[in-house]
Amino acid sequence: MRHASRMGQLLGEIVPLSALDVEEILHEQIRNKRRFGQIALGWGLCEPQHVWSAWFEQLGQSARKVDLRDLGIDAQAIAHCPRELAIAYGVVPVRSMGRQLVLATTEQGYGLAHAELETKLKMATRFILCADAQVDRALATYYPELAKVG
Repeated sequence: MRHASRMGQLLGEIVPLSALDVEEILHEQIRNKRRFGQIALGWGLCEPQHVWSAWFEQLGQSARKVDLRDLGIDAQAIAHCPRELAIAYGVVPVRSMGRQLVLATTEQGYGLAHAELETKLKMATRFILCADAQVDRALATYYPELAKVG
């Protein structure tokens, strides 16, 4: 529930959400386990780019651990990170919008990637944390040459 209330606060800074809107969305979220942004979108309270902006800002406050099988990977985001950087830093782009990029990495890889990739990619970056095996699998899938090396 903490992530949802933060999402409500962040989304409320972008679009006019009343305290009642946020409260109703939180109750609906408990009932049907949908994400805060999905409910707000479904109710016509915001647009997809508003949810993206709030999520991107939320990830800037702290990297969250996620399951890539649930989140999925937008193949268009892959184009924003060259193979060499993805492999060297152990990251997989999962979402992009404009000059903003969300990358999946492991807890071990987060520090270096967080410190260096924004400059190297020339994009604003945010990170989600995933299990080592999920990042390895995604690298092999989206950067297939990796499977031929070693």
